[in-house]
Amino acid sequence: MWHLRIECFTHSFGSPAKVILCSSLAAACGRGHAWTRAVHIWADLKNRGQRVNTVLCSTCTSACALSSQWAQALELHKEYEEMSLEMDTVAFGAVLSALAAGGMWEEASMLLATMSAAAVQANLITYNAAISACEGGFRWVEALQLLASLPPGVQADVVTYGAVLSVCEKSMRWEEALAVLRTARQREVNTNLVAISAAVSACEKGSQWQKALGLLVEFLRAGSGAVCHPPEQGDTIIYNAVISSCSKCARWQTALALLHDFEDASSSPANAKTYNSAMLACVTGNAWRETVALASQMRDQQVDTDVVACCMVVSAFVAGEQPAEAVACMEMLHHRAFQATLKPAFAPCP
Repeated sequence: MWHLRIECFTHSFGSPAKVILCSSLAAACGRGHAWTRAVHIWADLKNRGQRVNTVLCSTCTSACALSSQWAQALELHKEYEEMSLEMDTVAFGAVLSALAAGGMWEEASMLLATMSAAAVQANLITYNAAISACEGGFRWVEALQLLASLPPGVQADVVTYGAVLSVCEKSMRWEEALAVLRTARQREVNTNLVAISAAVSACEKGSQWQKALGLLVEFLRAGSGAVCHPPEQGDTIIYNAVISSCSKCARWQTALALLHDFEDASSSPANAKTYNSAMLACVTGNAWRETVALASQMRDQQVDTDVVACCMVVSAFVAGEQPAEAVACMEMLHHRAFQATLKPAFAPCP
């Protein structure tokens, strides 16, 4: 019945004012992730023969983008074309943002071509969205091409470089990630935590622990005051990625040193992911005693030991030829699994 209330509220307004009001309502729906209501507002106006404009279509498409509803955004775009609405940069950018949320790089590429054919000037927002869409298909080559093809007067910012680095990271292209990060710094773009974390993660996935460690040192020297997360949280993200890269190369001594450095420098204890990465490095490096010691440290620090940690402790006991301890740890895992199945069964009825 909400659409009837909207109609009652807007019946006294003329058509232009009604469209403006409905655009505001659609924008509010988008911010509240109520994309279906935004689409219904569009459909209701159209079905009543009201004259709609590009602003309303952009707002409704943006509402779909904010909820990652790229298919619905494309459907709306087709309707705009059928109605011969003049699409501007903002309208195209809204559709591209929806495609980026869905990782639809081919559709995003075609839409950029459509913009060019329609003589609509692409801006940084549209390019950033197109680059982000490349992440879904691991299209690192296309992301680098888009970065290189920015039109004159459009300068890549931290969002642009962060998007390209994220594509390189997902595509496991650590060399390209480091090159992009160097370019950003040469152009004096203040890279944030997201960009640096993506570069570190790319090195991690490429088993380049020394490169990841080098980025951590640079990050700590530069300070984390300009990042978009609290400093301690930023430190945790970076440290986790570097320690994880050490685990893939069996560099357990380095992983333990990093863990100790983090705990000395931070006022908050390491989390389960940090410990798990360090434990994996020890298991991979056949350092079973150190693995067990880390599990004890987790308990002392009141960090929840999850299934991953328990499994690594079992592996450590097996590697250390400690069958009794391995069996005891397995029994604890079975007990946890049993308790987890009991909780839903005996949960109080609503």
